[in-house]
Amino acid sequence: MVRTHDATEMVVRLKASSWVRRLWTFHEAYLARELHYQFKDGALRLSAILGKYHQGSENPPPIPTGHETERIKTRIEGADPVWWSAYRFLEQVEVLGKDAPQEDHARLRSIIHPLRWRTTSRIQDETICLSGCIDRTVEDLPFIPDADPSDLAIERMKTFLSSLQTVPLGLLFVQRPHIEHDGCRWMPTSFLGGGMDSTLPDPWQKEDVAATGRPTPSGLVVALPGIMLSDVTDYTQDFRGGHTHDIIFIRVNGRAYYVYGLLTEPVQWRLPGANQLAIVLREELDERGTFGCLVSMIVDEAETNLMDKEQVWCVG
Repeated sequence: MVRTHDATEMVVRLKASSWVRRLWTFHEAYLARELHYQFKDGALRLSAILGKYHQGSENPPPIPTGHETERIKTRIEGADPVWWSAYRFLEQVEVLGKDAPQEDHARLRSIIHPLRWRTTSRIQDETICLSGCIDRTVEDLPFIPDADPSDLAIERMKTFLSSLQTVPLGLLFVQRPHIEHDGCRWMPTSFLGGGMDSTLPDPWQKEDVAATGRPTPSGLVVALPGIMLSDVTDYTQDFRGGHTHDIIFIRVNGRAYYVYGLLTEPVQWRLPGANQLAIVLREELDERGTFGCLVSMIVDEAETNLMDKEQVWCVG
């Protein structure tokens, strides 16, 4: 008889292993039809480990369904939080790539989430792995002999994301470094190793076309609410310092709001030909607040006002 803690040790060791932290093992898990975990005395599937856990438990808890909330799952009588935490983590690895959606934005979203905890010693390989996961050819990715790995990784990320028909709108609001090239400032430099900072905010919590953006040579075309700022000088003075908690105050439709930045380094907001600023909002503005993306506007004239959710922006 295998005791409960033996099965628990199996899943905890798997969760703590380097296999679940590396880029290329993610690629293996994503493309695999079945996963078998090799232990000293044999190979087991996750379902077999679950069976061993139940064998060693006098009162095994039922398997929670995906529709139950975390709060309900933690209250299941006899539930073991250590076991279920590790088991659920591995269960998510098991379903990678299974019944993958066909739309580009949905497929990209499905691989961004687990990549938050992965790393690699060859950052230029990231987009090779991503391309393999969503059936994109790697032949179009740049190969530059003797190029700096970081520079090559950025060029490949530009090519990879530009090749997609649609991408999740949440890319605009990920709190990660973005590529500082014209038409590409909506692109994260990498999806790897960011932890919770790489979590994709989901505007309106929808997965349909309304929650996607369309890559173009000029930038990412999105339909989101936003605020036009009429006085560029006053606002840029507050944001240009690059401090973590710069705060400015604005008034929109009779309501006063404050904006605080999450900048970690100085940013030059004025682009050639830009004479205005706007804040592209993740969701409709209300008193609870929301995340926004500060952008330079190349327009002739505009007043400070609130734009509706159908406003189309090209964030480059």
